[in-house]
Amino acid sequence: MFGSIVSTLKVAFIRQQAMASPMMQVRNKMKSHKGAVKRFIITGTGIKRKSASRNHGNGGWSQRTLGGLDGFSKVTTKGGHLAKLTKKQLATRI
Repeated sequence: MFGSIVSTLKVAFIRQQAMASPMMQVRNKMKSHKGAVKRFIITGTGIKRKSASRNHGNGGWSQRTLGGLDGFSKVTTKGGHLAKLTKKQLATRI
């Protein structure tokens, strides 16, 4: 009789632990993509990024074409693809 009570309590305790673990997974915070955090810089008016097509393979290009690729470009907020990156995450990348 005592053994059946202990086994019943053991099963109930195991079920409570099994039910608690999916809840723990739901509560975890999403991490920001570290590669994206390193590529974007926050400014007072928005977000900027480095221009593409400047690293290699442009030996025959004119200086005028290459000059247009220097510096930074403003990132549009259309589409919300940077919504996960908060100001705090981008500001830590100084």
